[in-house]
Order: sequence, then C-alpha cells, then structure tokens
Amino acid sequence: MGTGPNATNWNQVGSQPPIRVSSASHSGSYAMQIYVTNSASTPNNSEFSQNLSTVGGAPVVPGTAYNLSFWARRVASGPSYVQNYGINWLNGSGGSLGFVGWTGFASGNGVWLQTTASNLVAPAGAVNALIQIYGTTGAVSGGHGGSLIDDISLSPGASTQTNVLFAPPQPGVEIGWPSSAGKFYDVQWSADLGRSAWSNLVSALPGNGGTNRVADVCATNELRFYRVSELP
Repeated sequence: MGTGPNATNWNQVGSQPPIRVSSASHSGSYAMQIYVTNSASTPNNSEFSQNLSTVGGAPVVPGTAYNLSFWARRVASGPSYVQNYGINWLNGSGGSLGFVGWTGFASGNGVWLQTTASNLVAPAGAVNALIQIYGTTGAVSGGHGGSLIDDISLSPGASTQTNVLFAPPQPGVEIGWPSSAGKFYDVQWSADLGRSAWSNLVSALPGNGGTNRVADVCATNELRFYRVSELP
C-alpha cells in the first residue's frame, strides 16, 4: 500500500532513499527498490525500515524464536555495492535490547531469490521489533547497485514458506566490531597495506550498542585488508 513512490508504514531514508515501484513484484503490484549510484567518489546509501507496532502487528514475545523472510531481485550490482538487513529488538519505550545484523544478502539475477533467517530469539523485555534493509556504496567513482525487495515477514515458529530458491555460494567475508549506540562508523578496505589507499565499503553505519557486522563479496583469490573508523 502507498501513494506514488512512498510505501505506507515504511520509513524511507538515505542520501538516495528507496522508492515503491510497479516495474516488478514478487506478489501483488508493487515492490520496494533500493538503488544507489555514485556520480563521483562520494558514497551513497538507501534504507527502508518498519516498526512492527506501527502496522498493528502482534507484540513480540520474549523468548520466542522468530523467522525473517523476504524476497529480492537484482536491479544492478557494481563496484563497492553492499546490501544488508537487520532487526532491532525494542522494549516498550522504543529502546534497543539487541540487534541482529547487519547481515549481507544476495539478490536473484532476473529472478526472485528468498532470504530467510530462522531461530531469531526475542530477548527478555522485548515487545516490538524494527526491520531494516540497507544498500550502500563506498567512496568509489562509478559505484552503484540495488535490488527490488518484496514480501517481508517476521513470524514466530516454523516457516511455512515453500518453493524456496537458495543463493549460490559466493566468496566473501564478514567484518564485525563492538559498536556504541549514537556513534557512526566507516568500514574501509584496501588491497595493499603498503599504500595509503583505502576505499569505503560502508559509510556512516550507525552503531547499535552491540556487535555491528557487514558483509563483503570478493572475487575468488582476491586479497583485501579491512579497517573500521569511528566518525567524530
């Protein structure tokens, strides 16, 4: 549901905010599109999120295992582009009690590909959850990428979804570090420690008070070094 590029009950933010489109969908008539492109060596990001309480969903039950599911179809995939999802468990005042992610996900090339995460246990005191999907480029000229996202669900118990398409294995790494709520971080990479040439993998990623994580897909046998910088 929504009007034009805006989807009802979804928060659309970023330097290039996502939009609701009718060009393709997994079900229904619309999907959300995250797409970012660099006209120069300036990173960009696109994120949408939903607070379950805003759509009248049942309260989260502490100790219950939940399943997250959504479908993604590739729009483009270029230099320095990464995409992640996350879930923030919230208490009755909206405070964070724990964060799942950021976790990288794949998109189908010309087909819809399902991402699932199971056994996500709500912590003590949790009554609500914030679902976030995020795409970003690093500080690379020509960096770009994006996906269509549809049929997002967070449900307790075993998943009833059938006809599952699994992502093909891709070489990659996950970078994790302890973060502070209210702080922002750049994750950078370099192919050569002997040079002072670092490129942003993710820019201005918000801290969650726990362990932040991002994923990077690399070419086979590619060597990369990583560092995390806290922004002032």
